[in-house]
Amino acid sequence: ANDIAIVSLDAPVDLSRTVAPVCLPTASTDPDQFVDQPAVILGWGRAPGSKAKHHQQLTGAALQNGELQQAKISIMSNLDCKAIETPSKHC
Repeated sequence: ANDIAIVSLDAPVDLSRTVAPVCLPTASTDPDQFVDQPAVILGWGRAPGSKAKHHQQLTGAALQNGELQQAKISIMSNLDCKAIETPSKHC
């Protein structure tokens, strides 16, 4: 599943090198075309009560929950991800 948020702002935002719209793939996009490509994941830590044993493809410093975390990853195929005994949420 994908976690996507839509933010409604009171005022327009000036686009820049660090602020830009994101193009999302369509439902007909083949996800395997992204395998082995670099990506960045962002989040605020684990959901309450979750205890992941593995961090597949994760190469970044983990911060305490409550702080925005960022890690560079290599995209893995759905088939490879499903083969992992205990996949993490970003798998």
